[in-house]
Amino acid sequence: MQSEEAQWEEIIPLDVEQGDLIWMECIPGGLCIFLGAAEEGQEPSDHYTVYHYKNGLLKMPDYYFISLDEACRLGYTVKTDEEEVPNDWETTPYGEQK
Repeated sequence: MQSEEAQWEEIIPLDVEQGDLIWMECIPGGLCIFLGAAEEGQEPSDHYTVYHYKNGLLKMPDYYFISLDEACRLGYTVKTDEEEVPNDWETTPYGEQK
């Protein structure tokens, strides 16, 4: 019986420029504006500086980010404020469960 080896996708660095939109794959996830990468010789050298729509300015390792094309291919979506989220909990104005 032959052993099956896992098929790993090749990791290709993002080809991004300042101001491009990229997708954060870790929590909290979502859209980010790419502001820059660490310059050659800076520590840590594999970090991106991004602006996250909820958390503001972040500096994180580059492996947490993918292109928007890749995010669409993987099925990620962005929820708009107008979309209603189903809620199984009835709450009072103070957030307690009824």
